[in-house]
Amino acid sequence: MRKGRKIHQVAAPARFPSGERRPVAELALEPAELTDRYSLEFGDGDDGLDYFRAAAIELPSGQQFLLLRYRGAPTSGTMVYADVGADPAACRKELLGELGLTEADLTWWPEAR
Repeated sequence: MRKGRKIHQVAAPARFPSGERRPVAELALEPAELTDRYSLEFGDGDDGLDYFRAAAIELPSGQQFLLLRYRGAPTSGTMVYADVGADPAACRKELLGELGLTEADLTWWPEAR
């Protein structure tokens, strides 16, 4: 089992300084795979759009991420959200480094602006 080096699970939803979140990447891994690799516990929820599974983590920098998978999502993987004020590229780099993953483990990320 591959463990994240210094990830810490926090109570979902993650606390974002701005109060808002945005997607910064989509991991190719499903919640069950993230649970197996990093011992994360995903909880079930319903936000009126669909049922989902979610977990929140915090990295050593204090940056928090919400990992979310909608039941009816058209593609596989787990969406990663961060604070709307955070730099998406920096978030991805830190997250991938701490999880021991590479960009090959992503299925989507927003284009730079």
